[in-house]
Amino acid sequence: MSRPPKPFERHDRVFHRKLEADGVVLEVLANGRYRVGINSLSVECKAADLVARKDGPTAHTKQKGEARKGSASKAAKKPGRSSSVDLHGMTVDEALAAMAHAIDRAITGGADSLAIIHGHGTGKLKAATHRYLKTLSVVKRFKLDEGNSGTTLVYF
Repeated sequence: MSRPPKPFERHDRVFHRKLEADGVVLEVLANGRYRVGINSLSVECKAADLVARKDGPTAHTKQKGEARKGSASKAAKKPGRSSSVDLHGMTVDEALAAMAHAIDRAITGGADSLAIIHGHGTGKLKAATHRYLKTLSVVKRFKLDEGNSGTTLVYF
């Protein structure tokens, strides 16, 4: 009799067996399912598809990763780093898509924060940004940058 897989928690580093890629648990869903961030993608999967990963990549992952060229920069892959996304000139819909992509990249790249530059303008982008961030379980907190109210700082 096989034991059920150990449950994962948000922010756990995992290896997705079917996709053969490293990722980060973004959200714990119902019925043993998880939303996992892999590069700029967010995928829903079963616990059986995932393997817990230590801090460094597994030998299997390292071997696969050397054959592929990743699109993320080396700096974005170092834990503790922050990154940013500039939403100037975008519509609200474009900005929401860009934010989702930036958040996925930041989390899967190991960043602990993200600066969202929405500018001052009419305030529509700032309002949409804050509404969207409130819906995300991966966001621990967010606040306006004290030195620039046209930027929202997000912490994971």
